[in-house]
Amino acid sequence: MYLDWMGEYRELVESIIGVVNIYNQIQNERVFTGGIEGLRLSATEVQVIEYILENEEKNSNMSEIAKRLSISQSSFSKKIKLLADKGLLEKYYASNNRKNIIVKVSEFGKAFYSGYVKSEQTDIWREIFSKLDQADRESIKIFTDSLIALRQSMIRTLEKEVVTGNLGVELIKLN
Repeated sequence: MYLDWMGEYRELVESIIGVVNIYNQIQNERVFTGGIEGLRLSATEVQVIEYILENEEKNSNMSEIAKRLSISQSSFSKKIKLLADKGLLEKYYASNNRKNIIVKVSEFGKAFYSGYVKSEQTDIWREIFSKLDQADRESIKIFTDSLIALRQSMIRTLEKEVVTGNLGVELIKLN
């Protein structure tokens, strides 16, 4: 059966789904070492370090970072604790608000990330970037905007609230 709703975008949809499925397989597998013996991090853990490094001057609090990375607050807190326990992150309190926890990458975390950047993993991205270099900036912007819209749609799907309606029918509330 041909799925008409995808139209001419079938190959693109299949590619996105394939990437997401592979990413889900490696998301929590600890496969990244950063060249440090005995240390293995998941893709999500590397992304947390990467985001914090990239936005270090902003002193973002934990809930802002979790939202930006589309990670639940509870999962994000567990990742932060794990990374801090491994010595990769350091946690600070804002002087004016002890509930506002600021996370920074430690020197050890920076050494890990430096090793990660030199690893074969970033070669994958270089290959992708070389393909993107063949496209014009407007096409890349349109594609990026499409992925952002897909992400927002997926977030809305996660935010659905299930309630019981009349006649015992399950209703899903869209937030």
